[in-house]
Amino acid sequence: MATTTATTLAASAGDGSSPPSRSTVTTIAAQAYHVLKINGYSNTLKAGCHYPLSSCPFSAGGHTWHVSYYPNGCRDSNKDCISIFLALEGIVTEDRRTCWQKLHSACSIDTGTRARGFENFIRRDELELSEYLNDDYFAIAAHVIIPKEKPSVVVPPSNMHLHYGDLLVSKEGTDVKFLVGGEMFAAHRLVLAARSPVFKVELFGPTKKGTIDAIQIDNMEARVFKALLGFIYTDIWPEIGPGKDNVAMAQQLFAAADRYGLQR
Repeated sequence: MATTTATTLAASAGDGSSPPSRSTVTTIAAQAYHVLKINGYSNTLKAGCHYPLSSCPFSAGGHTWHVSYYPNGCRDSNKDCISIFLALEGIVTEDRRTCWQKLHSACSIDTGTRARGFENFIRRDELELSEYLNDDYFAIAAHVIIPKEKPSVVVPPSNMHLHYGDLLVSKEGTDVKFLVGGEMFAAHRLVLAARSPVFKVELFGPTKKGTIDAIQIDNMEARVFKALLGFIYTDIWPEIGPGKDNVAMAQQLFAAADRYGLQR
């Protein structure tokens, strides 16, 4: 939601009364555009140093704000300047970053902070010689932007291994076969070559076995080669329980992994 407001400070500063003000509101998007109109600039100089004149409150981002104008500066060290601050009415209980700019400068209001702005907004002598002051009148436009919180996106864990595992089981698009221990296994050359430097040489090297119906692999059990293919496609070793036979299976798997250059 955007809000456009305007406040007029009349020439009544210094007499103890609050300056009259008026505001107009137009709702467009999530920001606030507030115009502080100083009508009777010379009279506002009667206010002493550290004395602020405030705009009408306006809403932005679910909070109420106002602009504070210090005609004689907010400190003794900048009493020759005009100070401008954006102030939050209330306490920030959450991280509410609010951008407010002046000549490519910016400040933000975070948790525990109630006001931010510019102590040396402009020197009074510069303002009085500028085109901004006309007939003892000038205006300050404060464009307050309240960034919306970015929606949190929950990234699901990678399931690429499941897709490759399904590809192996389905045999879809397979282009190479292996004969191991009397059993036939179908696989994909590119997947094998990407995972194993030995398979890469055998399938795509100078001595590639591209014209053989099935590549025979000796000195390996079918169950070991099946587990090896499963690891190549999914990066997951099969669960191997205790027992003499399973210990032998594990030893053969490590030997097969070393044979085909699988470092992990």
